[in-house]
Amino acid sequence: MADEENQRDPILPREDKPPSYDDLEKGSIHKDDCRAEPHIPIYLIVSGTFVIVVFFLSACAGDKKRRLVNDDVEDDGGASYGCAKCLSTLISLFLLAWFIAGNVWIYGTYEPNYSNDEARDYCHKTLYLFSFWLMNATYILLGLTCCLGCLACCSSD
Repeated sequence: MADEENQRDPILPREDKPPSYDDLEKGSIHKDDCRAEPHIPIYLIVSGTFVIVVFFLSACAGDKKRRLVNDDVEDDGGASYGCAKCLSTLISLFLLAWFIAGNVWIYGTYEPNYSNDEARDYCHKTLYLFSFWLMNATYILLGLTCCLGCLACCSSD
């Protein structure tokens, strides 16, 4: 199955794709395959796009900061770094609001009809389950991060 995916997209082999590319891919392929909640594929496309944008903004800002420290470039007073940081923060706030909307759309649709593509409550199984477990994985990672943070705080005392 992985070979089929690589054949479908020869530009980026599977191992070179960022994780949010899966969001874009699933949302784009199944854009019209969820009558139960048409916002689910749009949610995946938009969130995948914005995560990639934040990643590149962070990488650019970090590279600029590193080059400033090494005196590889002329200092512009931190304006470009500050602008990238501000834009990254605004996008992150948007992603938080988008995440909340995604929760409403994905969990509000549970559990759609996977078999009858003519039904009003139909949603493509791969699209819905990918979205559903992506949301669940986000909560699991958030919970683990909180637990590890608490452990780190408690062990430092």
